[in-house]
Amino acid sequence: MTAPVGIRYIGRVINYRTWTEEDTEALRRLVAALHDAMRPYDENYPPAPEIIEQYFQYLRSTVADTSGTFLLAEDDGRVIGFVCVFGLIEPFSPDEEPTKYTFISDLYVEPEYQGRDIGKGLLERAEAYGRALGVPRIELAVHAANAARDLYAHLGYRPRMVIMTKRLDE
Repeated sequence: MTAPVGIRYIGRVINYRTWTEEDTEALRRLVAALHDAMRPYDENYPPAPEIIEQYFQYLRSTVADTSGTFLLAEDDGRVIGFVCVFGLIEPFSPDEEPTKYTFISDLYVEPEYQGRDIGKGLLERAEAYGRALGVPRIELAVHAANAARDLYAHLGYRPRMVIMTKRLDE
């Protein structure tokens, strides 16, 4: 659904494309890196090696079940970022808007490429994917302390629901 498109930065071209099975190991590596990068924001996250296979399979099966996709960013043929898009999501409860929507499950860009609008490029392509599916909205979840919140707000995302947590076993 998404053809490779190059975006130039500092003399280099970042290509964006839909993933293929040949990208599985690179994608798994980035999913594990994202998981480890999020651990400082959430003490409940186990280390990536403990859960990566189960979590990666969850992402792949949910992508398949929802007509979703993984979109990749590449630099000189090397995958350096991704966004996981759950395509057609049913509302969770009867008091929500009754139409399906698209959900961005995960977004990651390798640290040395952050701040170069690659995350923005991935988000724009995820939004285009949702539009092509005909959904009226797209949602994502972000940890409260994650600096990416500023990017999301800049791109028009707004808080809709806040989940608060408290440990009961301490």
